[in-house]
Amino acid sequence: MNVFRDLYISANAEMMAAAIGEIEKTLPAGWIRDRAAESRIQAFPMPTKRIAYYFSCKKEKRRPAAMLILAQKDPGTFYVSNIIPIERHQLEHAEYNVVLEDFYEQVFKPYAVKAKLAHSGLTGAEAGLERWMDEATAELLRTFSSCANKGTGASHPDDRKRWNDFVLSAHRTGSKLDPSTLARWLVEEEDWSPEIAEQLALEYESGLGLLAHASSH
Repeated sequence: MNVFRDLYISANAEMMAAAIGEIEKTLPAGWIRDRAAESRIQAFPMPTKRIAYYFSCKKEKRRPAAMLILAQKDPGTFYVSNIIPIERHQLEHAEYNVVLEDFYEQVFKPYAVKAKLAHSGLTGAEAGLERWMDEATAELLRTFSSCANKGTGASHPDDRKRWNDFVLSAHRTGSKLDPSTLARWLVEEEDWSPEIAEQLALEYESGLGLLAHASSH
């Protein structure tokens, strides 16, 4: 399934400030450090301020016009927290990844190699269920999807049991799969209708919430 790629950088605040200063001096054509956006965000009242740098790019070939946010995740890590389109409402996964790939290859990587700045590189653009859950839980979901009546969701008793087994395992193992990604997987990988997939995603969210509540009491 297509997913948004990630970029993580091992750097504290001082290291990243120095890196950004150098990167800004050699930005390729079509890229700018968006200081205006940084100033707007810094002026906005927030309970806690986080360090973030903003870069904007113009539309070029497959790359849409967008603003990329490089933010501090924890004291020793920065990451690309979001990419926001400038000329449209939303970016497709492929468009988001094109912007991130261009930023990595043209803006960040040349400096990182020169300065030996540690970073993860880009995560993959494709991911299986095991990205969000353990293998056993993923297999329960696949078993449910392959056996269930795709026109009725989890309404049949046998389908309901297989569904409940999956949700319970997802709760017990701390699955990171969110409802929207579950719905996408059902539609894009398993050919469920969007309506039934959305219904199952809501049931998944509700089931995890109920189990979490029960566990805390």
